[in-house]
Formats: sequence, structure tokens, C-alpha cells
Amino acid sequence: MSHPTDPIVQYRTSDGVLVLSVATPRLNNVDTVTSFDRELRHLARSRGESRWLIDFGNTTFFITPAVNALLVVLRGLRERGGRLVLTGVSQDVRYVLGLLRVAGVFTICPNVAAGMDELVDAAAGRNEAAEAG
Repeated sequence: MSHPTDPIVQYRTSDGVLVLSVATPRLNNVDTVTSFDRELRHLARSRGESRWLIDFGNTTFFITPAVNALLVVLRGLRERGGRLVLTGVSQDVRYVLGLLRVAGVFTICPNVAAGMDELVDAAAGRNEAAEAG
């Protein structure tokens, strides 16, 4: 069981991408979701990466406020010209995203490797377009 002081999100940087791994199996109560939201907001303020990958491979369920936290991150990244990719999304998490009618808002890849390919390829395409222009 997670203590409020235990990090909900573990992170590292790879190829200029901030890779976050959600460490809890369920974001299903106010305390856990509040910690999740707080950690994401802190990272958004303190980190410079504009490409984020959030891996939910350890998470089987979350509630609506967790989706709200993701939408805030997505909006902030898009404002900076960045991208967000979600990976390891379980059927139950997809169900919640579908119920809230936001599944199509997120780029969802089956695993971290595919998500990294998506973000690195997109960045390479932007750099090639800028050089050609």
C-alpha cells in the first residue's frame, strides 16, 4: 500500500523524452489521485522536456480526477509545442477514458518502446521540416 509520501510517479529522461512510470496499481482514491496530480504539476513546472511518455503498465484502474490531471498536462505540453503519449493502458483504464469521451484526445501506444518510437519519430519529422523550410 502506498503512503502519501511515496512517489506515485517515477521518472527518467531518454532521448529528450521525459518517461514517467506510474508506480501504483490503482489511482482510485482522493489521496492517491491528489498526489498523482501534484507530482505531475511539479514535473511540468520543474522539467524542460516538451515530450512526455506516461506508462500505466503497473496501473489497472483510475478514477476521473486522474484523467483531469492528464488533461492538464496534455494542454500544457501542447501549448509548448510538445506531445504526450500514454502506454501500457489497461482495458479498464481505456474504459474510463472512453466513458469520459477523451480516449481520442490521447495518443496511446501498447508499450514504452512503441511510445518512444512515436515521440522520437515525431520530433525527427519536425526537425527535418524545419531544416527544409
